Amino acid sequence: MHELHERNNGYPSPCTPEICGGASFTPNFVEGWALDVGARLDAGQVAYVELLLDGTIVANSRRDCVQQGSTLINCYGINRPDIARQYPGYVNADNAGFNFTIYLAKNTTDLSNLIAIYVPTTDPANPIVVGFTTPGKHTIAIRAGDDAETVTQFGAMSVDILCDETGIATADQPSFGFIDKPANMEQINGSAYQVFGWAFDLQGVQTVQVDVDGHVVGNAQYGLYRPDVPPLDPRVPTANVGFSFLLDTTQLSNTQHDIVVYVIDRGGHRTEIGRRKAVVNNNVVTH
Repeated sequence: MHELHERNNGYPSPCTPEICGGASFTPNFVEGWALDVGARLDAGQVAYVELLLDGTIVANSRRDCVQQGSTLINCYGINRPDIARQYPGYVNADNAGFNFTIYLAKNTTDLSNLIAIYVPTTDPANPIVVGFTTPGKHTIAIRAGDDAETVTQFGAMSVDILCDETGIATADQPSFGFIDKPANMEQINGSAYQVFGWAFDLQGVQTVQVDVDGHVVGNAQYGLYRPDVPPLDPRVPTANVGFSFLLDTTQLSNTQHDIVVYVIDRGGHRTEIGRRKAVVNNNVVTH
């Protein structure tokens, strides 16, 4: 059992003082939970979690877990009372959370176009370089392992990596957001299943599209009130960023489907902000 999501801007974007005019790196957060529901008290529990970029380990909770002040970063074992309520009685359900923070930065004097990947240390001012990547489309994923080194990869999602160009009139940033429902591998049914979440674009959102198995099935209602979003993401200045779409699952086969949400901004640029695998089951009998 597991879940993965990104927090902050939805897509990793490198930002250094020289590029963005700020004073520090912009953190990119990846958070979720991992739980082995078949574990016994003495064996089989999740021992560590890894963050992967294009299949390469970027951070490992055993190697890279650090504490800055009262905050644990790049760690597994974060308190998740919501998971304990959802899976009562399972080992470590109350501490099944993980979090990762990475920074991405491009040296403006480097003509190779490579972007350095940093992870935090106990000193907030001195993160360390753990690898390099390039601007463009990439895939992040989570891998969980137990003490016997049995590993399971999950939660892969597509991300855009680019250099922020704040203040440049011609700059265009990708849209970002989050799909709240459905959860990954959730069973869904009915003629009006609500797909909902939030989305934002610095130029403004023109359309939120819902795609099922590679085909756009409709546009979501956008601009719903979501006061929870701005406190989670400092780049979102308004609470009217929610979207909702009623999906008729009776038009789909009773099997697994890919649900993808795209945003078209006011400049006409289209960005994927998230995807979920959902299992349609319209054989449910209601009373």
